[in-house]
Amino acid sequence: MDAVLEIRGLTKSYELGHLRAPALRGVDLTIGRGEFTALVGPSGSGKTTLLNIAGCLDVPDEGRVILAGEEVQNLKSGRRAEIRGRSIGFVFQTFNLIPVLTAKENAEYPLILGGHYRRADAQEKARLKKRPAELLTELGLAEYLNRRPNDMSGGQRQRVAIARALVTEPAVVLADEPTANLDSSTGTEIMKLLKEMNERHGATFLFATHDPLVMSFCRRIVTLTDGRISDDRTQAGDGGR
Repeated sequence: MDAVLEIRGLTKSYELGHLRAPALRGVDLTIGRGEFTALVGPSGSGKTTLLNIAGCLDVPDEGRVILAGEEVQNLKSGRRAEIRGRSIGFVFQTFNLIPVLTAKENAEYPLILGGHYRRADAQEKARLKKRPAELLTELGLAEYLNRRPNDMSGGQRQRVAIARALVTEPAVVLADEPTANLDSSTGTEIMKLLKEMNERHGATFLFATHDPLVMSFCRRIVTLTDGRISDDRTQAGDGGR
């Protein structure tokens, strides 16, 4: 398996007053290129902690995190931020779009923030410049490129967030409860779009979720219980179609 994310012996605890509460207790996980995987478990099981560490937003107490072939857990925060901007896309339940920017500008923002234009030659820069509009069009938002988030529905805003996550062609997209603020019909629509992006572009997705709908679309289900992986199984992952 061509791994894009490898996690080995991961532990993480948090201080709660005078107590130390373990969130992860020796997690091993490998995510291969092109996977569409759900990370599931009850609240407090460690899903979000694991996603944050995988996304270079947090560091473990112990263990290794290898992202796109580079070990990242001991790097300085600035270097982790560079890797995050280059190799990871994020989709959040609250969309996290910038209200004053248009849909196209929101989708383009990671290219600017991560210095992708600055590092590119003229030909590559021209290709990257087209990518936000192309992705938004592919996601059914061709008529909304210049619309701001507050003038869009929740489903449309999540589509913009998906385009933003994919615009840098990341090694892996991490999605934290991407359907939580959507009704079931819109959630199904969003999951179908994400699955299409996975199949069409080979994009790798790792979801942290409670939602059975998200799980139904995923080929692999990894269950966390009390900070440990208690189950890792495969299924049809066709969303009930």
